[in-house]
Amino acid sequence: MRFRIPPAHRETVRIVRKSAFESAEETTVAEDVICMIQPVTSGTVQREALELRSGVAVQETDRMVLLSKPDTRIKKGDFLVRASDSSEFRVIDILHVKGSPVMRLYSKSIGVL
Repeated sequence: MRFRIPPAHRETVRIVRKSAFESAEETTVAEDVICMIQPVTSGTVQREALELRSGVAVQETDRMVLLSKPDTRIKKGDFLVRASDSSEFRVIDILHVKGSPVMRLYSKSIGVL
């Protein structure tokens, strides 16, 4: 069963799992995954976390990813790589909607400004 995502919000991502031993080594878990990536909101205005670490400005962004089709191969710690701009989001948690096939991924991107 599929979750219907409006065409204007569809994105194609690739799911990869990075090696804990070799930094450049990664394994593709799934390709051409259709999803909708949206900011995490709680009804209030959210701001991206900006922090100074060792003199470097680091920006953290939380996102909720709704998959059009659940994929049980995706695990915590995997990365979503956008097809459009190759930006990466790390999967922090996997949430299932009770009584529904919808699969949600709570993700975070961390970047240097």
